[in-house]
This record gives sequence, structure tokens and C-alpha cells, in this order.
Amino acid sequence: MGLGRALVFASVMVLPAFVAGLAAWILFGGSESWQDWQYLTCYAVPGALIMSAFIMGYRGSREAEQ
Repeated sequence: MGLGRALVFASVMVLPAFVAGLAAWILFGGSESWQDWQYLTCYAVPGALIMSAFIMGYRGSREAEQ
């Protein structure tokens, strides 16, 4: 149950994570040509949000079982 819930949480978080990554790219002055700092906004921000949703979904099921 924990893995299924975690996958659902992460799946639901994909679109908001991409929007947050886009917002971070715009706030940092998104340029048309690729630069090294864009790894942070394009991969780290959405990845961290999706991973945190997965962890919350996985850990949340343990509390309900106890």
C-alpha cells in the first residue's frame, strides 16, 4: 500500500513541479541559450518536489498502519 500511495502522490505532483521549475527559470532570468545554472531550475527543483511527494506518500502510510 505504501508504494502505491507514494507513486500516486509523485504522479500528481508532476505538473505542479514542472510549473514550479518554469517559475524558478523565469525568476532567475531564463535565457534562450542553455547555461549551467539552468540545471538547478529545470531538473533539481521539479525533481526535489516529486521526490518529496514520493517520500511523503511512502512514510504517510506507516503512520496510518500503527
